[in-house]
Amino acid sequence: MKNFKQLKLTSLVLLVAIFTISCSSDDDGGPSGPTVSNDLYGTWSLNYYQEDGTLVNQIECEEDIEYRFVSDQTYSKTTFSENENSNCETALIINGDWEIIDEENILLMPSSSTQPEENINFNLINEGEELEIFRSGNRLEVYNKQ
Repeated sequence: MKNFKQLKLTSLVLLVAIFTISCSSDDDGGPSGPTVSNDLYGTWSLNYYQEDGTLVNQIECEEDIEYRFVSDQTYSKTTFSENENSNCETALIINGDWEIIDEENILLMPSSSTQPEENINFNLINEGEELEIFRSGNRLEVYNKQ
């Protein structure tokens, strides 16, 4: 009986020691701080926007924007313009890095010092197939994943 009590006590001490050691740190080497969904990675084309309550779903060439977000935290932003033949073509491509501010905001930092940084307030909707970007001035842009 004495050996049984000693075995129970030893087992209890051993279990407490194991749990204490295994739970001593929650640092699993994963990312710290805010993260964004992997659904953000890819190419996004402007589908429509709403400004001051007015829906615009036919995007003119000069209004068209395309974003590409890469998992290495680089990005490109492409704007468009009409050429002399009234064809829509690439007007400007801005490349740079992006960083997570929080779950709903990322900061775009262009490689060129002539372009300003851009804080994007966003939301992924429709199972990650659409990207909403909230701009100042009551403008909501909705992009489709390509």
